[in-house]
Amino acid sequence: MIQEQTMLNVADNSGARRVMCIKVLGGSHRRYARRRRHHQDHHQRSNSAW
Repeated sequence: MIQEQTMLNVADNSGARRVMCIKVLGGSHRRYARRRRHHQDHHQRSNSAW
């Protein structure tokens, strides 16, 4: 699980190497976020050339 202020290593071709989680979405008292493959797949499809 990912908390706010967690440093993460990036594994894509954006040029960034490390990022920080600054906000957890999904409720006023939610403390943890989860990595989801669904978001990674959507990101890859949207960047592909048609």
